[in-house]
Amino acid sequence: MAGLNIGQVNFSKGVLSKELHARVDIASYSAGMKRGVNVVLMKRGGFQNRMGTRFVYKLPGPGRLFPFAYSLEQPYALVFTQGEMRPMAFGGMILEEELNIENITNAAQAVVTIRYHAYSVGDQFLARGVAGMPEINERVLPIVAVIDQHNFKVDFDTSALGAFTSSTGGITRTETPPPPPPDPPVPPVVPPPPPPNTGGGGRRYRDQMDEV
Repeated sequence: MAGLNIGQVNFSKGVLSKELHARVDIASYSAGMKRGVNVVLMKRGGFQNRMGTRFVYKLPGPGRLFPFAYSLEQPYALVFTQGEMRPMAFGGMILEEELNIENITNAAQAVVTIRYHAYSVGDQFLARGVAGMPEINERVLPIVAVIDQHNFKVDFDTSALGAFTSSTGGITRTETPPPPPPDPPVPPVVPPPPPPNTGGGGRRYRDQMDEV
């Protein structure tokens, strides 16, 4: 009589160790997979292909990612770099409100016109929806100079690009926004306490045993 092959639909045990590949006598064998490459296990036993990758944001230096879940519907990834922390969510960086770009000049260091931008030197600027010079879109550009409340200069050479024609999205401010709240005070560094005294306990225990 021919054997009956039954499809496996439960992979809740994940990828099995090599020591379990022939252990048909344990429950994990019928709820695991021999090998899983670029897959994500679902909590109900199935699995799906792992999502691909795409460029999201260029960090100013080396950093580390830490997961943070406010709730099941609000997961975040906290990006820590030197002296800074940036939150990520839903596959992208959490940015400030989008402002309408009125003009970008062609220069070795482009001058960007945004009404009441409220940026400072050292801030980062991300352009989106720019027509005429699409090469500037989705680039994280440092602000190197603030000309006035409507114009600032970024470290990006647009001299060989096309002329700016328009931009889509963003709001147009009509007045200077309120300043951001001040940074919280940083407490002073507290030296760690001295290490506890250790050792000697075993010898004392042996001495007591000798006395008994």
